[in-house]
Amino acid sequence: MICYADPQHLTGLYADATFQSFFRGGNGTAEWRNGVISNLLGVEIVATNMSPVQSLGGLTVRRAIVVANGALIESTLTGTAYANHEELVKNGMVSVVDDVAMVTRAPIDQLQQVITQSWNYIGGFVVPTDKNTNASVLPTASNAAYKRAVVIESL
Repeated sequence: MICYADPQHLTGLYADATFQSFFRGGNGTAEWRNGVISNLLGVEIVATNMSPVQSLGGLTVRRAIVVANGALIESTLTGTAYANHEELVKNGMVSVVDDVAMVTRAPIDQLQQVITQSWNYIGGFVVPTDKNTNASVLPTASNAAYKRAVVIESL
């Protein structure tokens, strides 16, 4: 699991004596260099400046988001999109590597020197929901719309 929180939200965590003992001497580690502040009880704490912040009646509400596996699911359709272009793939005009297609346009000048190349990815991310299922189909199902993430609010 990963907890995304802004640096001001994390000031309360830094003030905690228990966290300080976990964190002591951690600034030279790979986790620190890669942006992971700490890994506590299986939760990686990552500082970000993109966590939701909202002003309500003169108060600033900061939200940290704890995300579990499966909160976002990636679906790639690049290979499917180019499946009907066997001739282009066979002639080397389209190469699909790691679900990204490199498309090469045939030369357009008389000396066959000017070509155009571009990269193409067809896919998307979805946040799954269990709202339309029941426990007989999916044992962990409930009527919650989104239950793979938890939002922690603080002032």
